[in-house]
Amino acid sequence: MSYIKYRSAGTIEFLYNDVDQTFWFLEVNTRLQVEHTVTEQVFGIDIVEAMILLQEGLYRFPDNLVSQGAAMQFRLYAEDPYKNYIPSTGLLTKVSFPSQARVDTWIREGIEVSPFFDPLLAKIVVTAGNRDECVKKAIDVLSAVKVEGVETNLEFLQNIARSSQFMQADLSTKFLDSFTYTSNAFEIVSPGTFTTIQDYPGRTGYWQVGVPPSGPMDNLSFRIGNVMLGNQESDAGLEITAIGPTIKFRSTVHFVITGAEIESTLNKTPIQTYTVYTAHPGDMLAIGKISDVGQRSYLLVQGGIRVSDYLGSKSTFSLGVFGGHCGRTLRAGDAIHLNPAIGPIQVTEFKRLPIDSSVTIDVMYSPHGAPEFFTLESVQEFLDATWTVYFNSSRTGVRLVGPTPKWARSDGGEAGLHPSNIHDNAYAVGAIDFTGDMPIILGPDGPSLGGFVCSFTIIKADLWKMGQLSVHSKIRFKVVTYQQARQKEEEQTKFIKELRGGENP
Repeated sequence: MSYIKYRSAGTIEFLYNDVDQTFWFLEVNTRLQVEHTVTEQVFGIDIVEAMILLQEGLYRFPDNLVSQGAAMQFRLYAEDPYKNYIPSTGLLTKVSFPSQARVDTWIREGIEVSPFFDPLLAKIVVTAGNRDECVKKAIDVLSAVKVEGVETNLEFLQNIARSSQFMQADLSTKFLDSFTYTSNAFEIVSPGTFTTIQDYPGRTGYWQVGVPPSGPMDNLSFRIGNVMLGNQESDAGLEITAIGPTIKFRSTVHFVITGAEIESTLNKTPIQTYTVYTAHPGDMLAIGKISDVGQRSYLLVQGGIRVSDYLGSKSTFSLGVFGGHCGRTLRAGDAIHLNPAIGPIQVTEFKRLPIDSSVTIDVMYSPHGAPEFFTLESVQEFLDATWTVYFNSSRTGVRLVGPTPKWARSDGGEAGLHPSNIHDNAYAVGAIDFTGDMPIILGPDGPSLGGFVCSFTIIKADLWKMGQLSVHSKIRFKVVTYQQARQKEEEQTKFIKELRGGENP
């Protein structure tokens, strides 16, 4: 380089023949390259600063530079290696890098990764005393990186760092041609009607400031599926509404479908609910239409779905656009990552819950009853009636169709013209509030405050039934005492405990 009087930074590339251990000159790149961070780390200089100062005549590269230690650079890209490195775009919902590495990046939480630029998200640079130490440190660093919202090559990099060939530096230009890796994930081929990630008990502790708990509407079916697989009851899974997704597995996974009966096939072979199955890489799970009985089914996988908590929960609150995967329902092309399985499978088959079109739900009286708001006749009429579900229902609330209430007052006074109006009142999930003359069961994505009267509230042990109410349901409400409600909840807790012990209650 002195012969041609080249003064700036550049890269001289060689090919190395591993057989006879000879170097062959390839080319000179007379510019700064992406890999310059490795050189900076081992030589302790800022090459970019040096180049700027050099052209100003204020610097020259020392003649006696000596490298120290070893450095490696791992490039994090917004692309899916499992699908031939197809680019991935979307909103970054989680970004976290460990402090023990140099990270050159432009991303942060809330940034949109667009399709208009290079998909490079970050350069993760690890430095240590020698190559072996550097590899070990790289494995720890890459394991601690979290980037969610778009699919990345992070898992691919982790697999490479752990491979024996990489550890032993037994590499060639054909390394990736023979390298295979397992992605502990599944891909959403088609999303279904309204498929979300939920966990139990959801987002607790924020109800008083207006953040709903979310979580599975039928939490009992959800918990049973997790316990069958040896998971914690809280591990995240998929909630399926009406029509389910089609999923392609990328690794070996044990799974179970619970909740309402739903048409499902694994590689076009019909499968049953409440039965544990094993899927292998490339297997296709097609979850179709729920039967006329019930409204929601659940897909639980051993180990649970891996996604970061938002306000203490993995549950999706789609109206708030947070939690779960990108704060939304799942879409075609989403890659959903899984945790490694920990415990053994507890129960391989289980009798399904009694989900019927005719359902009785236990309730307790709420603050706004007779004679201040409703007539005594109207309260009894509510309990005697068989209610149906209005088509415009959702996780926010289940609207009921039945007899028109008889009000004990002509209006809401200062709160409004309709007798259902009151000043803001604290709601509970499962509260039956009247918005005008129509009762609505408040769902897990509903508001914590509202200006409507609440006549009854579903007891905790029966909240799961709300998740299975559909337009085919015929609903009766039964008033129970506080002691009866507590006893039913204790029996449900015992039921789950016995199931975890491997029994089939």
